[in-house]
Amino acid sequence: MSFRDDFAKTPPGPKREELVYDAIIKEGKPNNLAPITVPGPQGTKITYYITRDFLNLDGVWLPMTGITAQKVADYFKMYLPTPKMSQQIYDAADTKIMPAPLSGTGYGQYSPQQVIQSKINASDAALAYSQKISDAQRQKGNKGIIAGHMKDLTQKPPSGNLGLYGWYGPNGKPVQNSYMTPHSIKDHTEYGAGVRLIDNHIKVEYPNGTIKNITMDQLMNSNLYTSISNTPGVARYTKPSDQKVNNQLAYHPPKPINGRVQLLQRINDFIDSLTKEV
Repeated sequence: MSFRDDFAKTPPGPKREELVYDAIIKEGKPNNLAPITVPGPQGTKITYYITRDFLNLDGVWLPMTGITAQKVADYFKMYLPTPKMSQQIYDAADTKIMPAPLSGTGYGQYSPQQVIQSKINASDAALAYSQKISDAQRQKGNKGIIAGHMKDLTQKPPSGNLGLYGWYGPNGKPVQNSYMTPHSIKDHTEYGAGVRLIDNHIKVEYPNGTIKNITMDQLMNSNLYTSISNTPGVARYTKPSDQKVNNQLAYHPPKPINGRVQLLQRINDFIDSLTKEV
């Protein structure tokens, strides 16, 4: 049985997190990385290296919790992006795509209420949206860095909740323009949010032409951090000591909140209006 088949029959929760994590690790560390060069302080140029697309396997763009995303990044000695990096990556992307979401006016697959209540983290929703990504990439190509089609799971916000940023419209503006969310890091997933990894190797070019190779931690703990982040230091998700992500942990998805339904409807109306502008 393929990974796609296993994913399709596994509901969101610890078993799916384990399935996704094991499949990514088995696939091995991503090695087809692309450089992003951005200006740094005092005339420096900072180059970091990223996966060209969000992690996907067997035609599935992989949703996962913040805890699982951090475990994947740590295993490969890689990093989750900051919100500033998410914007930089989108700006530098060779292929920008925006598949329609699964809900909202004009799309018809699910209502906003259905998405919030049962589909935002569902496996069949992730498969349906993955098909939209595949279709969009066939139409526009998949050259170089691909961006726009998912939110980034970012480094941990100061709140300690899940960080999400991105999902860009045709005008280049992110639908989720703040990475602060109320979502749990141990059980919240979304069909439209995924993981793009950043390599540990950083190249710094100084105005006199000198080039220095450093690590991400060294960059983020120096005055050069402003090139890729608004705050210093690498912020990681850590698993609460009294919780374990395993097959015995009961899954308790967040309860629907009317305000979130209204917000999702506004997001979909916004995306719909952007689409009509193109």
